[in-house]
Amino acid sequence: MKKIVSALLLVTVFISGCNLFKKDPQKTVNDAVGKLAEVKKMSTLVVMSGTIQAPGETPSKVKFSINVSGKTDTSDKDSPKVDTVLKAEADVDGQKASGEVLFRSVDKKMYVKVGTLNMPGEAGAALNTQLASVLNTWWSLPAGSENPIGKFGSEQQELQEAFKTTKFFTNAREAGEEDVQGMKNVKYTVDLDKDALKKFILDAARLTENQVSPEEELAIGDSLKDVEFSGAVWVGDDDYLHRVKGTVAVQPKQGPSSSFEIDYSSWDYGKDVAVSKPSDSKEFNPLMLLPLLGAFGALDGAGGGLPAGDLPPGTPIDNPLGAEQVK
Repeated sequence: MKKIVSALLLVTVFISGCNLFKKDPQKTVNDAVGKLAEVKKMSTLVVMSGTIQAPGETPSKVKFSINVSGKTDTSDKDSPKVDTVLKAEADVDGQKASGEVLFRSVDKKMYVKVGTLNMPGEAGAALNTQLASVLNTWWSLPAGSENPIGKFGSEQQELQEAFKTTKFFTNAREAGEEDVQGMKNVKYTVDLDKDALKKFILDAARLTENQVSPEEELAIGDSLKDVEFSGAVWVGDDDYLHRVKGTVAVQPKQGPSSSFEIDYSSWDYGKDVAVSKPSDSKEFNPLMLLPLLGAFGALDGAGGGLPAGDLPPGTPIDNPLGAEQVK
């Protein structure tokens, strides 16, 4: 009799073995999202595109696409290494615009370069003319007590801890296997936990010293009620999250509606990151923004830049880019 019972148990285990040892989908997803916050070195790619529609208003339809790629190393929070390229395109009622911004952080300094900026119409042409001496140049933020690197690293560390404990997704269901950046991943379809997302938004605001009033908190909650999300996450053989892809639709009772797709992927966890310091960078000076303010005045229909009387005494109007040019 004992042999018969043992044999039946063996057959039962053999038949249902896959289910016995299969990972719990929800726990797998939660753990993978949490572990992502522990990664210090990685490469990432974010692609987002969508449409905003506001019938009866101007503009009535905006199509956009954003591509952000780069690599980071935050193992030294006082001197993080970042190399990021952001490309954006927009179509506003048939008028197309595009731009590219490059950002680096290395050796406790930040560097920014606006690679391209293409705006439509005469106002766009005026903007490009005003900023001709600013584009395609690496600008460095000054070192010293005002350098935001240290604060940036501290805030990022606190945000990572908040991210680690947030359960963003619910109702995880396994949906097959796929490769992501050469690694085998299990795909899980998921729903968005709006309450968890709201809490993370509020925590992020608090950690970055942006106080949220009770009215604003209520507005955030109401806005999330209008958000619908359908998507999936991919968890690799290393038990880390490697991809999130989904469609977001926002259909408020009043105001513009929007829908967009977002596709995030990350890889090369733990691999060394090399970020080179731009050899031809120039030190940033706030006066370089004056032509930009004047160009925005033209874009708003004001008809021109800032009047000379509004400029600081001695500021050169044609090219106010550096302190050494101010007499």
